Amino acid sequence: MELFSWKEARKEKWQLSDSEKIAETAALKAKGTEAFKAGKWEDATELYGDAAMFVDHSFSDEVEAAEAKALRISCLLNQAQCALKQSEWMQAESICSTIIDIDAENVKALFRRGTARTQLQEFDDAKVDLREASRLDPKSKEIRDAFKSCQEKAAAVKKGEKAMLAKMFG
Repeated sequence: MELFSWKEARKEKWQLSDSEKIAETAALKAKGTEAFKAGKWEDATELYGDAAMFVDHSFSDEVEAAEAKALRISCLLNQAQCALKQSEWMQAESICSTIIDIDAENVKALFRRGTARTQLQEFDDAKVDLREASRLDPKSKEIRDAFKSCQEKAAAVKKGEKAMLAKMFG
């Protein structure tokens, strides 16, 4: 008889102390980062999502609460980046909206949601996000380029719609 692996029985989330939840989140985030670096987007997405769930409640200790919030936002930002890498625009938009609910001035979340919304052809909303991201980080060329790209794509779609209408009614 061959023994392939022994898996330690993991405690359920509700069985963990706040400090254990933070440690579990950090460990899952690290595994997610390994998968991310290896280009394993689906694995990384799942690991980051699992990690974020361990710290999605309120912590009584102020220091732990701040650490948990920062970890959760970091995991969600990474998860959103994975969604963008997989062209999962709606998923990226949803994750970034969750982050923005936690931290309305998170530049990366605004930028990534603006990027996703551009791909979804939600140009007005994308411009609002990218304009706000640019206001918060005026030196970012990447954000300015994304805003310009959004404007160009919106103009191209509008031009295409006008041409189609001209054919239909012309």
